[in-house]
Amino acid sequence: MVGFSKKISNTIKLVPSTLIRFQDNAPVSFDINAFLVFYDAVGLGCSYRLNDSVIPMFELQLNDNFHVGYAYDMTTSDLNRYSNGSHEIMINYRVKIPRIHKGLECPTYW
Repeated sequence: MVGFSKKISNTIKLVPSTLIRFQDNAPVSFDINAFLVFYDAVGLGCSYRLNDSVIPMFELQLNDNFHVGYAYDMTTSDLNRYSNGSHEIMINYRVKIPRIHKGLECPTYW
C-alpha cells in the first residue's frame, strides 16, 4: 500500500493511494483510491478495484483519536448478478501511549 497527501488549497487536500494484493491461487489485484479532504475533518472519495467494483467513500475525523467512515462497494464484475454490493462502516480509535511512542507525534490520515 502506498499513498500521500497533497495540499491543494488552505482547506483542501488530495490523498491518492493504491493497494496491490498478491495472493496464492489468485491473480494480482489492485485498488486505486482518491480522497478529497476538507478542513482536515471531512473526507470524500472514490476507489476502483480492478475488474470488480467502484466504491464511493466518506470519512469524518471527530477528534485527533477518533475517525468514522462509510463506503458502499458497488460490484461491477459478474458477481453483480448475485450481489447488489456491500455497505462498509469503519470506526477507528487511536491511543497514544507516551511510554511507547516516546514523544513522537501520532500520525494522522491527512
